[in-house]
Amino acid sequence: MKLQRLKIHSISNKMIVYFSTLFIIVIVIIGAISYRMSSHALEEQMILDTQKIMDQAMINADFYFSDMKTPMIMIARNPNVLNILTNYADAEWVDRLSMQRILDEFTQNINQFKSYIKDIILVSRNGVVYNITLADEISRGFPFLESEWMKPVVGSDKRGIQFVTTHVSNYYVGAYSKDKVVSAVLPIEENRNVLGYVVCDINLQKFSEIFQSLSLGSGGYIYMVDPQGKIIVHPDPRKIGTEIGGELLEPLLHDRTGSFKMTDGGEKKLIIRTQSKVTGWLLVGDIPYAHITKAASQNRTITYLILAMGVLLIVAISVIVSRQITKPIKALIDRMKKVQTHDFKTREVDYGHGEVAVIGQRFEGMVFEINKLIQDVYVSNLKQKEAELKELQNQINPHFLYNTLQLVKAEAVFGRHKEVSLLITTLGELLRYPMYGRNEPVELQEEISYINKYIDIYQRRFRGKFEFTCDMDPKVSRMRVPKLILQPVVENGLVHGLRETKSGGRIDVRISCSEDGSSVEIIVWDNGTGMTKEQVTQLNERLSAEQDDHSIGLLNVRQRIQLKYGPEYGISVRSEEGVFTEVKLTLPRENGDPAANH
Repeated sequence: MKLQRLKIHSISNKMIVYFSTLFIIVIVIIGAISYRMSSHALEEQMILDTQKIMDQAMINADFYFSDMKTPMIMIARNPNVLNILTNYADAEWVDRLSMQRILDEFTQNINQFKSYIKDIILVSRNGVVYNITLADEISRGFPFLESEWMKPVVGSDKRGIQFVTTHVSNYYVGAYSKDKVVSAVLPIEENRNVLGYVVCDINLQKFSEIFQSLSLGSGGYIYMVDPQGKIIVHPDPRKIGTEIGGELLEPLLHDRTGSFKMTDGGEKKLIIRTQSKVTGWLLVGDIPYAHITKAASQNRTITYLILAMGVLLIVAISVIVSRQITKPIKALIDRMKKVQTHDFKTREVDYGHGEVAVIGQRFEGMVFEINKLIQDVYVSNLKQKEAELKELQNQINPHFLYNTLQLVKAEAVFGRHKEVSLLITTLGELLRYPMYGRNEPVELQEEISYINKYIDIYQRRFRGKFEFTCDMDPKVSRMRVPKLILQPVVENGLVHGLRETKSGGRIDVRISCSEDGSSVEIIVWDNGTGMTKEQVTQLNERLSAEQDDHSIGLLNVRQRIQLKYGPEYGISVRSEEGVFTEVKLTLPRENGDPAANH
């Protein structure tokens, strides 16, 4: 069976199969895929470029919309304007002339360089009507405040500038009386009372020139509509002020940005729109879809030419076949080079099929056995030695020893000889505990006794800072555990958890059997600063890593537990910032526990 498989996957058979199939298939697949992908890419790129043009046009328009606010605000906030609107109706004719002269001087150059402003009109509630440009005469008796286009502004509680959609400027008596314009209206207020309005008529011709200068291809154009679908700016002046059709209105207003396709009168179109951040109006690009697909059609011709020249791919096919045959051999050579650099980690390497695959599988099996032997004999001993070394390095923190000696010195200075004796005795027991039988396990109650002495010195040094409790199930008190397995965890809670605590701190140790009785859980809990979720995640990841040279205490405890009992046991951390930190050690109960054997 194996010999038959080797024959099927032999080099000669592979060459026959590849040469007879790839030459036929590759040309067809490459041609079809390249045409579809390139056509789609060209279409998407043209849509994206057009969208950028529209966005830039809207930015330019918004600049003008925003810039026209400046003269309007200057007028609305000018004290002379407020005085005229307040007193004009009751003033004598001489005073009215003076007011008119002041207004003329103030507004003389206010829109001299703003070609997109057609006119600025001052309308008051007491009869004052004044236009700045004087380009055309205004009908003094025109009811601005009752006109249909002003009613939404007059009846609105909104403050600030409001933009009014397309309307006829029939308040002029001359050439402007039939023009279609859009206006920006700003209430003039004093003590929150509306005295009148500044009406700024916008020069739509200026915006038409901006939009017409943009190229959207043959038959494409740009126009602007308000949120109700009323056309504000359009290349065809006859459509200004009219409403767009119902078929276009719903999809156009459904989403104010982006693009969509539609069919209008049998012609497929691409509609691109973007919304003004100043007025809320929509800028719409109407582009015949034939212009979008024109480049794709040209690409089709090129694709057919490439397919016709596909016969030249026979050279490439021979190269592909050669590489396919030599690929597993190269992979095996690269793998051997890595093994030469002492990289014995097991890897999934695709050696293909046939003779090379058999060699590769045998080689991977050999590497696996070598790696296993190294892990069992060398790495295990090395990790054990490293753990023991770190254990010796952290038996008594030098800072803890120094601070304890300083405490002894202070007690001696104050003549508290009994306290000095107790401190020295406790410190001596702390130093002696790790020195004898270092490699031998101890009963859990001995470890707790050592922790009590360690805590006693801290509590004498920081009186009233924290309380310590220990709740241990009597059933596990004589269970044997590695020496100094708890001291690094408790020290971590004191040094890091309670570092900012002045009083009211707590360190609780709880030792109990798991629910199924197969293991013992040792929990060290403190009510200190805690950690964020990100910090807890990072710490647990470091504790689960194979090696971390920057974490000595907790990682050392985890390594000692897993080296002795296996990877199913170890250490984990839970915490909530500003509330608590909980470190849990999990050990097998049957290890030296007399109660577990009954």
